[in-house]
Amino acid sequence: MREFTVTPPGTVAWIGLTLLLAVPLVLMTAGLTIGEAWQEPSAWLAPALLVPVAVGLPWLLRRRRVALRDHTLIVQAGFNTRRVDVRELALDKARVVDLDERIELQPVLRGLGTGLPGFRAGWFISRGDFSRMFCLLTDRHRVLWLPLRDGPGVLLSLQQPRQLLDALNTLAPPSH
Repeated sequence: MREFTVTPPGTVAWIGLTLLLAVPLVLMTAGLTIGEAWQEPSAWLAPALLVPVAVGLPWLLRRRRVALRDHTLIVQAGFNTRRVDVRELALDKARVVDLDERIELQPVLRGLGTGLPGFRAGWFISRGDFSRMFCLLTDRHRVLWLPLRDGPGVLLSLQQPRQLLDALNTLAPPSH
């Protein structure tokens, strides 16, 4: 198996995650300290539920992996894993793009995925033609766009996107 380094999420993603966790915690703490609310057993339900969320969300940001095994591209992004046979990829159309320039490829609506400022992982809908795509995005400026011959494409933020594209072209069957 050959792995390709995913660009780590930037500071914005981690700040967004911190705020997402801190704001409910502060509000719950404030709510529990008012009057006698802390004495009610049900008052502790929300903080108890916040603990798994506080552990799970950072894990989602860390679970990111792109690998090639035999003729299969494997992308692990948060809760989701996508496997694509190399023969399904339209590699003649694949490109390294900047999503600020190719706005039609930008993921705008989240399907089954995780969306934070500076981090998109899982299934999204594109801005241009509202097609489904699988994303692992941590950097909008150096993104490998892998369209499929028939079906949803893949967007990946890699430190060296050209390296994966070259490896895929090596594995792809010759076009006639």
